[in-house]
Amino acid sequence: MKNIVVVLLVVIFFISCNKKETSSYTIIPEDTIHQNYPETFEPKKDTLQFCYLSVIGKDSLHLSYTLYPTDSVKGKMSYDNFEKDGSTGKVYGVKSGDTLKLTYDMFSEGMHSLIDVRFLTKDNKLYEGITAMKQKNDSTMIIVNDKSVDFESGRVLSPVKCK
Repeated sequence: MKNIVVVLLVVIFFISCNKKETSSYTIIPEDTIHQNYPETFEPKKDTLQFCYLSVIGKDSLHLSYTLYPTDSVKGKMSYDNFEKDGSTGKVYGVKSGDTLKLTYDMFSEGMHSLIDVRFLTKDNKLYEGITAMKQKNDSTMIIVNDKSVDFESGRVLSPVKCK
């Protein structure tokens, strides 16, 4: 009985080793791959990357963000102030028309804060919005009235090459 089992295992082994592999794909000639696409075909871009900088004297504001197809925004922002504490953190929010409505999730002087910020996109620049704020809780500042944001008094950020 043991001999029959051994012989069967050897036969199965040889059968499985001699089995030829078959391919489940078809090779398409290279000259026909793009024939169904128009000549101006470009891959759809899912996201867009933007980077801006404002420098006034020895103070700077840097904003870099990604705009997603759903008009959601995620990125980083930092204020580097001369002789004052700066801040750095993440931004997230939405692009509504020509306005970025963001929350600045930042650290300054070791303190964590959330601050609503607004930027107007115009003429390939960003215009920082200035407006009245109110404290929602210990670490959160929100805009009192979105319609009262002044985009002429804030910093103007120019585009820069993203790193």
